[in-house]
Amino acid sequence: MTSKKNVFRFVRRIFPIVFTGLATGVLLGTVLEIFYRIGEQTVAGTVERSLSGWEALATFLVTPVVSAVLTISVSRERRLLRRLMLVAYLTAFIPLFGLGAADGSNVGVMAVGGTIGGTFWGLLVFRPLPVLSE
Repeated sequence: MTSKKNVFRFVRRIFPIVFTGLATGVLLGTVLEIFYRIGEQTVAGTVERSLSGWEALATFLVTPVVSAVLTISVSRERRLLRRLMLVAYLTAFIPLFGLGAADGSNVGVMAVGGTIGGTFWGLLVFRPLPVLSE
């Protein structure tokens, strides 16, 4: 009985971490795709995709906050907001900034990268693994 209880507690603690990474990746990928499509320019027969300064600022500063707020509303864990915002910002800047700079990135790639990056950063920030040994 204690084993099931510990597993449930572990899943309950790991869900916000994974969901924050996934939400950050999906939202960031979607916003980047929208801004890229708006700002596409054809130069000498090739399509160039770029972000202006305000678009990049809005994308990389607002999107992590939205994903953290979305996560606390889904998981109903309001006390985790600061930590989830830290996870969302680390996920946005370390793995997703590089993926977003690549020309071939899309929402699916950003979602997978966000999930992996969010899980990595979340495990460093939250350290939920000792719950199983309690």
